Amino acid sequence: WSEAAIIHWVHLGQGALVAYNGKTIVVIGHRATRYGILYCCGEQSVATVVTTPWEWLEVPIWRYELHADRLAQREAALLHTH
Repeated sequence: WSEAAIIHWVHLGQGALVAYNGKTIVVIGHRATRYGILYCCGEQSVATVVTTPWEWLEVPIWRYELHADRLAQREAALLHTH
């Protein structure tokens, strides 16, 4: 993982909001993808997202809601740390 991957997901999230606002989408990815989604949809720091153990699911499906205002706040927080 890297913070660059999370920043990349922020930009992907922005595109998804424009193209699919109000709709359900499926995202298939690896660990960094999940870190990006957790960071953008939550309130935890990057360090907390990366170090928190995953909940084991028999079928690995997690559901999140992405909102433009939350995404903008998370992007600003992430860029402020650089």
